[in-house]
Amino acid sequence: GRGDGGEAKSVHSRVAEAYAWPLAEQVKSLAGLLALPDFALDFGRTWRKLGSEDKAALLEMTEVNMAAYYGNEWDDALREKRRDMASLQARYIVVREKGAAGAGAAVDDDAVAGHDAAGGRSGAAAAVAGFLNYRFVIEDEWAVLYVYELQVAEPHRGKGLGKHLLAMAEALARAGQMQGVMLTALKSNAKAMGFYCKSRAYVPSTIDPTHMFPDQAERFNYRILCKMF
Repeated sequence: GRGDGGEAKSVHSRVAEAYAWPLAEQVKSLAGLLALPDFALDFGRTWRKLGSEDKAALLEMTEVNMAAYYGNEWDDALREKRRDMASLQARYIVVREKGAAGAGAAVDDDAVAGHDAAGGRSGAAAAVAGFLNYRFVIEDEWAVLYVYELQVAEPHRGKGLGKHLLAMAEALARAGQMQGVMLTALKSNAKAMGFYCKSRAYVPSTIDPTHMFPDQAERFNYRILCKMF
């Protein structure tokens, strides 16, 4: 483990240490989650270090998956998502189709002993099947890993990629001494709500506005969900 994990450690220290956590150690903490039969993982990217065609692929996947849920509010939502995705604090795990040119298990800057990093770097030639965009943040006085985006391309749904990416987020949060995982899900996205709440045991956070103001629930089109450790 990293440090003593004591409760006395401040949430600010937890977040600062998580961002300073060497990438090689992060990858090692995911032992057992790095092997996907038909896919390869590109781990530890920032927006700046993603290739231009990768960035376009991630934005397009997000739009294809999410625009219908936002309706005429999508343009504003997309602008906000672009800002969030380009944040200096944002981190990415990208899932690529195995067999695509350039695909292979890869990490950003560190070659990890015992982990095959020979498959290459981020490249547009390796088709993106899904991705996780996360940050280490403080929410309601808790240090958490916040899932900003978890997207899977339509042809690859039903293959367990979403479950696998969420399991990786939870494993990173635990190993990084975060106190839980949080995310936002749209109420209108019944499949996502079912996945998080029924399949993965997420519950409304104490800062979820519907939880805080149940008599005004219709004002809010989203839920803030969490799994605290």
